[in-house]
Amino acid sequence: MEILFEFLQTTGFALMKPGNAMMITIGVIFIALAIIKDYEPLLLLPIGFGIIVGNIPFLEGMSLSVYDDWNTPSGLQGASVLSLLYFGVKFGLFP
Repeated sequence: MEILFEFLQTTGFALMKPGNAMMITIGVIFIALAIIKDYEPLLLLPIGFGIIVGNIPFLEGMSLSVYDDWNTPSGLQGASVLSLLYFGVKFGLFP
């Protein structure tokens, strides 16, 4: 059990606030409504995903911007998901 608590302290979930948890729950509900009940899936699925991604807590000092520093030795070291998507758009990897 101590290992689990130690792991959670090294993730962004150690900084989770009640507002973040509530909005992540709402995002999961939107996705469940879209998939299970088939209520406007083309609308609710991306909205629910956006709610979840936008409310994931992050560690202080961890960059989540699409303008992450690309001048690191490996180029993509420590890059977030949004910065990887921006990288693909910026360099023409995606149509």
